[in-house]
Amino acid sequence: MIFGPGGKGEPARRPKPPKLKKDSGLHKRFAALTGSGFSLRALFGAAPKRDPGAEELVIKAVQMILEEAVRHEASDIHIEPMADVLRVRFRIDGLLEEALEIPKELNLHINSRVRVLCGLDPEQSASVAKPQDGRMVLKFEEREVDVRLATFPTIHGDKVVLRLMGRDAQVPDLWQLGLEPAKIQALCPLVERPQGMVVVTGPAGSGKTTTLYAILQTLNNDWRNIVTLEDPVEMRLHGVSQSAVQSKTGFTFAAGLRAVLRQDPNVIMVGEIRDRETMEIAMTASLTGHLLFSSLHTNSAVGALTRLLDMGMEPYMVASSLSAVLAQRLARRVCSSCRAPAPPSVEVLRQLEDLCARAGIPAGDRRWDRLAAGKGCEACRQTGYQGRVLLLELLHMSQALRELVLQKASVGELQKTAEREGMEPLLADGLRKVLAGTTTLVEVMRVVGA
Repeated sequence: MIFGPGGKGEPARRPKPPKLKKDSGLHKRFAALTGSGFSLRALFGAAPKRDPGAEELVIKAVQMILEEAVRHEASDIHIEPMADVLRVRFRIDGLLEEALEIPKELNLHINSRVRVLCGLDPEQSASVAKPQDGRMVLKFEEREVDVRLATFPTIHGDKVVLRLMGRDAQVPDLWQLGLEPAKIQALCPLVERPQGMVVVTGPAGSGKTTTLYAILQTLNNDWRNIVTLEDPVEMRLHGVSQSAVQSKTGFTFAAGLRAVLRQDPNVIMVGEIRDRETMEIAMTASLTGHLLFSSLHTNSAVGALTRLLDMGMEPYMVASSLSAVLAQRLARRVCSSCRAPAPPSVEVLRQLEDLCARAGIPAGDRRWDRLAAGKGCEACRQTGYQGRVLLLELLHMSQALRELVLQKASVGELQKTAEREGMEPLLADGLRKVLAGTTTLVEVMRVVGA
């Protein structure tokens, strides 16, 4: 059982879903847009209309939602038809926050407007009850944002999810990811080898793509030819040849990787390896003088080894080609504007002691005087968190691990050997950041578990 910092022995319950305040910019703008006493029901009845006033309101409403999402640095917008309202939510720092509730009469109109912006025919789309994809470029305050649309039919109408990716986002290098110096010192030699394969693993939304970009940014120089295959290209890297796969035209990851190998590359990044064919090409490339980076979806670094074997890869290929695996999560960072000391209760202290012992954190490193939590303020939208911090588990493929892979050893054996040879588990890295006051125990347990 996990207890909240500073509590009185009561378990930390999952916090209520955050909401943007009723007096936030989005609520104020929508209220001003509709006006007091304005009858949306009268304007947007059941019968289709071409009222210029209605169309103008929808255009402004959609633009307003997009702009506010960019202002709040949201990664996704969810527009969800419910039984009685149209709910708008933003994903901020990894969690969905309710942004706005709109009268359900606007559902079809807003849905159609979004489809038009993303290059779909709204009338044709409305008659096809199947998921659809589209995209657009949003220009706002001298910024350009790539927007990807994905629709999904529900019993109340089509749900829309918009993924936002800023074209002008600054790509960090390894030193700007917030890693400890010891982690960077251990990681740099692995990513600067002339050949080999490094895999970044974790669930969706754990920051794998950003880590891959940071590695490429660190390696980017005039004497390296760096080529990427992505789906889609999320950030622009100056000096790197980036390409997006197009499955509909046959330009798949496997076909693209074969083409990349004819481009005289030094470094290759494949956004995600999803099948055995692509993995075989990637591993062969890493054994023939190329440095290759990619990602997988597994819960741990050791899990990536067994996943590769489950994909049908020969143990000798995995053992000989793989240089390292990085497993990661993103935990919300305690808000710097409302950060305050959070002395642990007796129960929390007992919980921390137990977790630190299990994670192998020495007793001398277990200081409780730096624990912190955010009280909630305007800067963090009353959540107590602002921004995120990277939790990292770095597995270096030693000779002992290679031999275990050849023997098809169990996950338990691989994990014990990796930890014995210096791999710090994700939980340990998370707990160290709790002890430093960077994040909270509740947040680490949310993203890592135990």
